[in-house]
Amino acid sequence: MPDYNSDYKILEPNADIDARRSYWAVGIGLQKIDGIDTSDYLDELIEDSLNGKYSTEEAVAQITRHYEHLDQSDPLVSTKEADLSAARIAKLLEYDDFKLSPITLKSIHKQLFADIFPDDVAGVFRDKSIAKEEPILGGLSVRYAAGHEVADYLVYDFEQELKARYYHPVDEKQAQQLTGFISRVWQTHPFFEGNTRSIVTFALKYMRSLGINVDNTLFQEHSAWFRNALVRANYSNIAKGISADAEPLQLFMNRVVLGHNFDPLTIDLHLKQEKSDT
Repeated sequence: MPDYNSDYKILEPNADIDARRSYWAVGIGLQKIDGIDTSDYLDELIEDSLNGKYSTEEAVAQITRHYEHLDQSDPLVSTKEADLSAARIAKLLEYDDFKLSPITLKSIHKQLFADIFPDDVAGVFRDKSIAKEEPILGGLSVRYAAGHEVADYLVYDFEQELKARYYHPVDEKQAQQLTGFISRVWQTHPFFEGNTRSIVTFALKYMRSLGINVDNTLFQEHSAWFRNALVRANYSNIAKGISADAEPLQLFMNRVVLGHNFDPLTIDLHLKQEKSDT
Protein backbone atom coordinates (compact mmCIF):
# COMPACT_ATOMS: atom_id res chain seq x y z
CA MET A 1 0.00 0.00 0.00
CA PRO A 2 1.28 3.53 -0.79
CA ASP A 3 2.23 5.45 2.33
CA TYR A 4 0.05 8.53 1.99
CA ASN A 5 -3.29 9.82 3.20
CA SER A 6 -6.28 9.24 0.95
CA ASP A 7 -10.02 9.76 1.15
CA TYR A 8 -10.45 6.40 -0.58
CA LYS A 9 -10.40 3.06 1.15
CA ILE A 10 -9.62 -0.39 -0.18
CA LEU A 11 -12.76 -2.50 -0.50
CA GLU A 12 -12.71 -5.53 1.73
CA PRO A 13 -14.74 -8.70 1.14
CA ASN A 14 -17.98 -9.16 3.02
CA ALA A 15 -17.04 -10.76 6.32
CA ASP A 16 -20.58 -11.72 7.40
CA ILE A 17 -20.50 -15.49 7.77
CA ASP A 18 -24.13 -16.01 6.71
CA ALA A 19 -23.57 -13.95 3.58
CA ARG A 20 -20.37 -15.83 2.80
CA ARG A 21 -22.12 -19.18 3.29
CA SER A 22 -24.82 -17.99 0.90
CA TYR A 23 -22.25 -17.03 -1.75
CA TRP A 24 -20.66 -20.46 -1.55
CA ALA A 25 -24.09 -22.07 -1.84
CA VAL A 26 -24.87 -20.00 -4.93
CA GLY A 27 -21.56 -20.97 -6.50
CA ILE A 28 -22.28 -24.66 -5.94
CA GLY A 29 -25.91 -24.35 -7.01
CA LEU A 30 -25.03 -22.69 -10.30
CA GLN A 31 -23.02 -25.74 -11.34
CA LYS A 32 -26.32 -27.60 -11.72
CA ILE A 33 -26.99 -25.45 -14.78
CA ASP A 34 -24.43 -27.55 -16.63
CA GLY A 35 -25.16 -30.75 -14.73
CA ILE A 36 -21.79 -30.93 -13.00
CA ASP A 37 -21.03 -31.64 -9.35
CA THR A 38 -18.55 -30.25 -6.88
CA SER A 39 -16.32 -32.49 -4.79
CA ASP A 40 -16.22 -33.51 -1.14
CA TYR A 41 -12.84 -31.76 -1.03
CA LEU A 42 -14.55 -28.45 -1.82
CA ASP A 43 -17.09 -29.02 0.96
CA GLU A 44 -14.26 -29.46 3.45
CA LEU A 45 -12.48 -26.39 2.15
CA ILE A 46 -15.65 -24.30 2.47
CA GLU A 47 -16.06 -25.28 6.11
CA ASP A 48 -12.40 -24.41 6.79
CA SER A 49 -12.97 -21.06 5.10
CA LEU A 50 -16.14 -20.28 7.04
CA ASN A 51 -14.41 -21.32 10.29
CA GLY A 52 -11.66 -18.79 9.66
CA LYS A 53 -8.85 -21.05 8.48
CA TYR A 54 -8.86 -19.49 5.00
CA SER A 55 -10.31 -16.40 3.41
CA THR A 56 -12.37 -17.12 0.30
CA GLU A 57 -9.50 -15.79 -1.79
CA GLU A 58 -7.11 -18.17 -0.05
CA ALA A 59 -9.59 -21.01 -0.56
CA VAL A 60 -9.62 -20.29 -4.31
CA ALA A 61 -5.83 -20.44 -4.34
CA GLN A 62 -5.89 -23.65 -2.31
CA ILE A 63 -8.26 -25.44 -4.67
CA THR A 64 -6.31 -24.17 -7.69
CA ARG A 65 -3.16 -25.75 -6.29
CA HIS A 66 -5.09 -28.93 -5.51
CA TYR A 67 -5.97 -29.45 -9.17
CA GLU A 68 -2.58 -28.35 -10.43
CA HIS A 69 -0.99 -31.15 -8.44
CA LEU A 70 -3.40 -33.86 -9.59
CA ASP A 71 -2.39 -36.12 -12.44
CA GLN A 72 -4.68 -35.33 -15.39
CA SER A 73 -5.61 -39.02 -15.63
CA ASP A 74 -6.91 -38.98 -12.04
CA PRO A 75 -10.71 -39.36 -11.99
CA LEU A 76 -10.85 -36.57 -9.39
CA VAL A 77 -9.95 -34.09 -12.14
CA SER A 78 -13.55 -34.41 -13.35
CA THR A 79 -14.71 -32.02 -10.60
CA LYS A 80 -12.17 -29.30 -11.46
CA GLU A 81 -14.55 -27.09 -13.45
CA ALA A 82 -17.32 -27.22 -10.86
CA ASP A 83 -15.02 -26.70 -7.87
CA LEU A 84 -13.00 -23.86 -9.35
CA SER A 85 -15.90 -21.94 -10.85
CA ALA A 86 -17.99 -22.35 -7.67
CA ALA A 87 -15.13 -21.00 -5.55
CA ARG A 88 -14.53 -18.13 -7.93
CA ILE A 89 -18.24 -17.21 -7.93
CA ALA A 90 -18.17 -17.08 -4.12
CA LYS A 91 -15.11 -14.84 -4.24
CA LEU A 92 -16.66 -12.45 -6.77
CA LEU A 93 -19.90 -12.17 -4.81
CA GLU A 94 -18.06 -11.14 -1.65
CA TYR A 95 -17.11 -7.79 -3.21
CA ASP A 96 -19.41 -4.85 -3.91
CA ASP A 97 -17.40 -3.52 -6.86
CA PHE A 98 -19.49 -3.24 -10.05
CA LYS A 99 -19.91 -1.27 -13.27
CA LEU A 100 -22.79 -1.86 -15.67
CA SER A 101 -20.83 -2.65 -18.80
CA PRO A 102 -20.22 -5.54 -21.23
CA ILE A 103 -16.60 -5.33 -20.10
CA THR A 104 -17.70 -6.36 -16.60
CA LEU A 105 -19.54 -9.36 -17.99
CA LYS A 106 -16.50 -10.35 -20.04
CA SER A 107 -14.23 -9.95 -17.00
CA ILE A 108 -16.51 -12.12 -14.86
CA HIS A 109 -16.39 -14.90 -17.44
CA LYS A 110 -12.60 -14.64 -17.56
CA GLN A 111 -12.30 -14.78 -13.78
CA LEU A 112 -14.62 -17.77 -13.52
CA PHE A 113 -13.18 -19.91 -16.28
CA ALA A 114 -9.50 -19.02 -16.76
CA ASP A 115 -7.45 -22.23 -16.84
CA ILE A 116 -10.70 -24.20 -17.22
CA PHE A 117 -11.68 -23.24 -20.75
CA PRO A 118 -9.13 -22.52 -23.51
CA ASP A 119 -7.65 -19.01 -23.70
CA ASP A 120 -9.73 -18.24 -26.80
CA VAL A 121 -12.94 -19.06 -24.88
CA ALA A 122 -12.47 -17.77 -21.30
CA GLY A 123 -13.40 -14.09 -21.24
CA VAL A 124 -13.87 -13.95 -25.02
CA PHE A 125 -17.13 -13.14 -26.77
CA ARG A 126 -17.94 -15.84 -29.29
CA ASP A 127 -17.64 -15.07 -33.00
CA LYS A 128 -19.38 -18.19 -34.35
CA SER A 129 -23.11 -18.88 -34.52
CA ILE A 130 -24.39 -21.64 -32.25
CA ALA A 131 -27.37 -23.86 -31.49
CA LYS A 132 -28.08 -26.24 -28.63
CA GLU A 133 -30.65 -29.02 -28.44
CA GLU A 134 -32.89 -28.37 -25.44
CA PRO A 135 -34.72 -31.28 -23.78
CA ILE A 136 -37.56 -29.00 -22.69
CA LEU A 137 -38.06 -28.02 -26.34
CA GLY A 138 -38.04 -31.61 -27.56
CA GLY A 139 -34.55 -31.17 -29.02
CA LEU A 140 -35.14 -27.80 -30.64
CA SER A 141 -32.88 -24.79 -30.00
CA VAL A 142 -33.29 -21.18 -29.02
CA ARG A 143 -32.15 -18.89 -31.83
CA TYR A 144 -29.17 -17.10 -30.38
CA ALA A 145 -27.54 -13.98 -31.78
CA ALA A 146 -25.28 -14.55 -34.75
CA GLY A 147 -21.62 -14.67 -33.78
CA HIS A 148 -20.71 -11.48 -35.64
CA GLU A 149 -23.58 -9.60 -33.93
CA VAL A 150 -22.83 -10.46 -30.28
CA ALA A 151 -20.83 -7.34 -29.42
CA ASP A 152 -23.32 -5.00 -31.11
CA TYR A 153 -26.30 -6.54 -29.32
CA LEU A 154 -24.55 -6.23 -25.97
CA VAL A 155 -23.68 -2.57 -26.60
CA TYR A 156 -27.31 -1.84 -27.47
CA ASP A 157 -28.84 -3.72 -24.52
CA PHE A 158 -26.44 -2.19 -22.02
CA GLU A 159 -27.06 1.30 -23.41
CA GLN A 160 -30.80 0.78 -22.97
CA GLU A 161 -30.37 -0.57 -19.45
CA LEU A 162 -28.25 2.43 -18.48
CA LYS A 163 -31.30 4.55 -19.24
CA ALA A 164 -33.50 2.53 -16.87
CA ARG A 165 -34.40 4.12 -13.55
CA TYR A 166 -34.80 2.01 -10.45
CA TYR A 167 -36.07 3.34 -7.14
CA HIS A 168 -37.09 2.11 -3.71
CA PRO A 169 -39.25 0.20 -3.16
CA VAL A 170 -38.71 -1.91 -6.26
CA ASP A 171 -42.07 -2.80 -7.80
CA GLU A 172 -43.25 -5.31 -10.39
CA LYS A 173 -42.66 -2.92 -13.29
CA GLN A 174 -39.03 -2.48 -12.28
CA ALA A 175 -38.64 -6.23 -11.73
CA GLN A 176 -39.97 -6.77 -15.25
CA GLN A 177 -37.46 -4.29 -16.68
CA LEU A 178 -34.60 -6.02 -14.87
CA THR A 179 -35.77 -9.49 -15.94
CA GLY A 180 -36.07 -8.39 -19.55
CA PHE A 181 -32.51 -7.07 -19.55
CA ILE A 182 -31.09 -10.26 -18.08
CA SER A 183 -33.11 -12.36 -20.52
CA ARG A 184 -31.95 -10.38 -23.56
CA VAL A 185 -28.30 -10.62 -22.55
CA TRP A 186 -28.72 -14.36 -22.00
CA GLN A 187 -30.35 -14.83 -25.43
CA THR A 188 -27.47 -12.99 -27.07
CA HIS A 189 -25.37 -15.76 -25.45
CA PRO A 190 -22.01 -13.95 -25.45
CA PHE A 191 -19.95 -17.03 -24.55
CA PHE A 192 -19.56 -20.53 -25.97
CA GLU A 193 -19.58 -22.14 -22.51
CA GLY A 194 -20.35 -20.95 -18.98
CA ASN A 195 -22.79 -18.37 -20.32
CA THR A 196 -25.57 -18.69 -17.73
CA ARG A 197 -23.23 -19.01 -14.75
CA SER A 198 -21.48 -15.80 -15.79
CA ILE A 199 -24.73 -13.92 -16.41
CA VAL A 200 -26.22 -14.95 -13.05
CA THR A 201 -23.04 -13.86 -11.23
CA PHE A 202 -23.17 -10.57 -13.14
CA ALA A 203 -26.88 -10.14 -12.39
CA LEU A 204 -26.46 -10.79 -8.66
CA LYS A 205 -23.71 -8.17 -8.43
CA TYR A 206 -25.80 -5.75 -10.51
CA MET A 207 -28.87 -6.15 -8.32
CA ARG A 208 -26.77 -5.65 -5.19
CA SER A 209 -25.31 -2.47 -6.74
CA LEU A 210 -28.89 -1.19 -7.10
CA GLY A 211 -29.52 -1.80 -3.41
CA ILE A 212 -31.88 -4.72 -4.05
CA ASN A 213 -32.01 -7.28 -1.24
CA VAL A 214 -31.71 -10.39 -3.37
CA ASP A 215 -33.11 -13.79 -2.36
CA ASN A 216 -30.26 -16.11 -3.35
CA THR A 217 -32.01 -19.34 -2.39
CA LEU A 218 -33.64 -19.90 -5.78
CA PHE A 219 -30.26 -19.80 -7.53
CA GLN A 220 -28.89 -22.20 -4.94
CA GLU A 221 -31.69 -24.71 -5.37
CA HIS A 222 -33.22 -24.19 -8.81
CA SER A 223 -30.54 -22.84 -11.13
CA ALA A 224 -31.23 -25.46 -13.82
CA TRP A 225 -34.92 -24.53 -13.74
CA PHE A 226 -33.94 -20.88 -14.11
CA ARG A 227 -31.98 -21.65 -17.26
CA ASN A 228 -34.92 -23.60 -18.65
CA ALA A 229 -37.17 -20.63 -17.89
CA LEU A 230 -34.79 -18.47 -19.93
CA VAL A 231 -35.08 -20.99 -22.76
CA ARG A 232 -38.90 -20.82 -22.70
CA ALA A 233 -38.82 -17.02 -22.53
CA ASN A 234 -36.70 -16.88 -25.68
CA TYR A 235 -38.17 -19.61 -27.88
CA SER A 236 -41.05 -19.25 -30.29
CA ASN A 237 -42.10 -21.10 -33.41
CA ILE A 238 -45.17 -19.75 -35.17
CA ALA A 239 -45.40 -22.74 -37.52
CA LYS A 240 -45.69 -25.03 -34.50
CA GLY A 241 -48.02 -22.69 -32.63
CA ILE A 242 -45.47 -21.99 -29.93
CA SER A 243 -45.14 -18.52 -28.46
CA ALA A 244 -42.35 -17.32 -26.18
CA ASP A 245 -43.46 -17.63 -22.56
CA ALA A 246 -41.71 -15.25 -20.18
CA GLU A 247 -44.16 -15.68 -17.32
CA PRO A 248 -42.28 -18.48 -15.48
CA LEU A 249 -39.05 -16.50 -15.67
CA GLN A 250 -40.81 -13.41 -14.34
CA LEU A 251 -42.36 -15.37 -11.46
CA PHE A 252 -38.89 -16.63 -10.55
CA MET A 253 -37.41 -13.13 -10.64
CA ASN A 254 -40.34 -11.67 -8.70
CA ARG A 255 -39.41 -13.96 -5.83
CA VAL A 256 -35.70 -13.13 -6.19
CA VAL A 257 -36.26 -9.37 -6.32
CA LEU A 258 -39.60 -8.78 -4.60
CA GLY A 259 -39.83 -11.74 -2.24
CA HIS A 260 -43.05 -13.05 -3.78
CA ASN A 261 -44.16 -16.54 -2.88
CA PHE A 262 -43.26 -18.88 -5.74
CA ASP A 263 -42.17 -22.51 -6.02
CA PRO A 264 -40.55 -23.31 -9.41
CA LEU A 265 -41.45 -26.97 -9.04
CA THR A 266 -45.12 -26.08 -9.56
CA ILE A 267 -44.43 -25.30 -13.24
CA ASP A 268 -43.31 -27.86 -15.81
CA LEU A 269 -41.41 -25.97 -18.50
CA HIS A 270 -41.38 -28.77 -21.08
CA LEU A 271 -43.30 -28.21 -24.27
CA LYS A 272 -46.11 -30.62 -24.95
CA GLN A 273 -44.82 -33.40 -27.18
CA GLU A 274 -47.22 -32.72 -30.00
CA LYS A 275 -45.82 -29.18 -30.31
CA SER A 276 -42.17 -30.26 -30.34
CA ASP A 277 -42.44 -33.05 -32.92
CA THR A 278 -40.71 -32.31 -36.20
